[in-house]
Amino acid sequence: MKSLSLGGLTTPIKGEPGQRMVLGPSGGHFLGLVGQGDQDRGLQIVAGTDITSELDDTWRTVTLPHDWKREQPYDNNPNLTMNGFKADGVAYYRKSFAVNKAALGQQLILHFDGIMGMADIWYNGAFLKHNESGYVTIDIDVTALTRYGDEGNNTLLIKTDTRHGAEGWWSEGAGIYRDVWLEIMPPVHLSAPDSYLTTLSEKDGTAKIKAVVMIINDSDAATVLTPTVSMAGQTISLAQTMLAAHAQKKVEQEFTLHDYDLWSPEKPTIYQVVFKAGSDEVVKNFGIKTVEYRLDGFYLNHQRYELHGVCYHQDFAGVGIAQTKGIINYKVQLLKAAGVNALRSAHHCASPDLLDACDRYGILLMNENRLLEASPWRLADLKRMVKLSRMHPCLAFWSLSNEELIGNTKMGGRLNKQVAALIRQLDQEHLLVQAELLNTEGIVDDDYISHIDVLGVNYPESMMMGAGAQIIHDKHPQLPMMCTENACAFTTRGAYRDDFDRGQFNNFGAMYSMVFPGKGKPGDPGLGGTAMPERVLQYVKEHPYMGGCFIWTGFDYYGEPSPLAWPSIASSYGIMDLCGFKKDYYYYYQAHWTATPVLHLLPAWNAEQLEIAADGTTPVRVYTNADEVQIWVNDQDYGKHSVKDCTVNLRVPFVAGTLKAKAFKNGQSVGTVMQTTTTVATHLTTKCLIADDQIQLYAVQAIDDQNHFVNNAQNTVEVTVDNGEIWALSNGDVFNHDEKHLRLFNGRGLIIVRPEGKVNVQTILR
Repeated sequence: MKSLSLGGLTTPIKGEPGQRMVLGPSGGHFLGLVGQGDQDRGLQIVAGTDITSELDDTWRTVTLPHDWKREQPYDNNPNLTMNGFKADGVAYYRKSFAVNKAALGQQLILHFDGIMGMADIWYNGAFLKHNESGYVTIDIDVTALTRYGDEGNNTLLIKTDTRHGAEGWWSEGAGIYRDVWLEIMPPVHLSAPDSYLTTLSEKDGTAKIKAVVMIINDSDAATVLTPTVSMAGQTISLAQTMLAAHAQKKVEQEFTLHDYDLWSPEKPTIYQVVFKAGSDEVVKNFGIKTVEYRLDGFYLNHQRYELHGVCYHQDFAGVGIAQTKGIINYKVQLLKAAGVNALRSAHHCASPDLLDACDRYGILLMNENRLLEASPWRLADLKRMVKLSRMHPCLAFWSLSNEELIGNTKMGGRLNKQVAALIRQLDQEHLLVQAELLNTEGIVDDDYISHIDVLGVNYPESMMMGAGAQIIHDKHPQLPMMCTENACAFTTRGAYRDDFDRGQFNNFGAMYSMVFPGKGKPGDPGLGGTAMPERVLQYVKEHPYMGGCFIWTGFDYYGEPSPLAWPSIASSYGIMDLCGFKKDYYYYYQAHWTATPVLHLLPAWNAEQLEIAADGTTPVRVYTNADEVQIWVNDQDYGKHSVKDCTVNLRVPFVAGTLKAKAFKNGQSVGTVMQTTTTVATHLTTKCLIADDQIQLYAVQAIDDQNHFVNNAQNTVEVTVDNGEIWALSNGDVFNHDEKHLRLFNGRGLIIVRPEGKVNVQTILR
């Protein structure tokens, strides 16, 4: 083998500028001799270079981000239950591109924000890197390996392989699912991951800040420069620095701010920070805040602060893990509207786009290490992700791991110590947490938990966990504790009775369990999930030192369909479905967590959707943050009812027509909401939810001839799009295997479009 001599699809092919291998005059002469006048034959003899491969018709053009598993057929294989019945495999991506000659003398860094599956990367006939984890960024210096100007095109080839063991047990997706870009920097430049600000202290309107700047000199000459940091109208000049050729140096300086606003979810004040060194600059967002955990709970900016959190998987209807910035922003805004002020990136380090969205919209982040392993490559991955995250205003917690089987063992303690030490070496500002699976005896290992700031426990409110959390608290009264995962309640949007065979769970509370087979009876442990939302918030109220809660989950996600199996391909745990359509419990949390008036009435008022008792009655529920609620069925008044736990529950006779609820606060009417018996769907409404140059989402809703939303419509919809490509069609049904055609599920569907101009979407009800 010779340098850069792989050839094949790792170098230019027919129709692309440039040779498969760059040959010097002596090299070409040598190959001609070896090949008896034929250089190509000489290449094959000397280096085994592939000089024949071309793209065939199995290759196609795709747009990034891309999750190739979404395009695979579903496979009814019990071994694939947890990952959503998608088989593993291999896929290749290839890109041919030119680099202008003007970039010669600059530094070129190839960035990947995330490639799911084991990845092998080739560039211009050279093997660049093997990457193990799908949840980390990858940065590769390709300065010398790049072809410039008339040297020909550059060729990037990436193999993604999911066959050799998943990192998680859910549907992880596959492929290049985050941003990819080539960064061109001057020879003397800043290291972006190593240049940051950290808040050392904040009190009484004075913030002490430390600036750290890493300068790299990749030029052939020594240089002298004075780096600067600018923010909030203030420019700080750091020490003048002499840098030898091909050397790097870290410069640190502390400074004080007096005129600033603190960052919080209620007021997410972001300051733009500009780091400069020579002709290079790096721009980052920064927020000033303090986080602390005391024995009585979490403190933000020196004030006790209850966490209204959710856990978050990184996928979305139809597109899988290939989410654009627009989709992520949309999802975070939906959570924010529910009153969510904290998010746990379960179970992986957050993407740059998710970090940015939490910064901007005001959601505290618990960033999670994928696995509690102190292997060299895992520690190197974690180091990259800590550097990526540490300056983000939203960051509050690092979760070292989640429900590790090795937790609370001697070996687990050694692993914890090493992982915690690495994070603290790079980030002293944020809190270290362990998300632990409880045992009913409340047994913990003192050494294991000594390396963290807060012991996080999952499902402390659950009957299945017994008194485990309370036993720990009683035995370790000086140990800060917090909830890191709660509820895990399964519900189905628009369903008001259990229908296991159709994968639908009652929004009044399912009678199925994750741990016991078959339909249960009221009062059985574990019905409806680990614990119902009402039990979770009651637990938080009774145990304020637990800091709040993190609901499992904000959205349904692909894989982990328990208690269902085939043909279910997704979970049912979310307070929103895969499409981001709200389930009823969304409004329960919103009523508790926001001051905005909330009034939500369930169920839908169609007899075939309800559980009607022998006496003709059916349950009715209202979620509201008002004081009282009055209920009518048609003209029959069922009286005013006091609101408890943001809820009113009663039973009324079912009579077709209109179910109406009116809310009162301080004796004054604050709103009315109705559910109406509907006829068949006659037409559709189509509403644009988000629109940018990468993605547009359209919600489709079935309407009857009286202009009422038809909650039980399951019609098919014909969709056509002008000036755009339909990326996916989805509906939130966990049994839905067809995302190329749109079928309404309980009245709603979602159209996902990649725009190519001014988009026009037409829908026809079938």
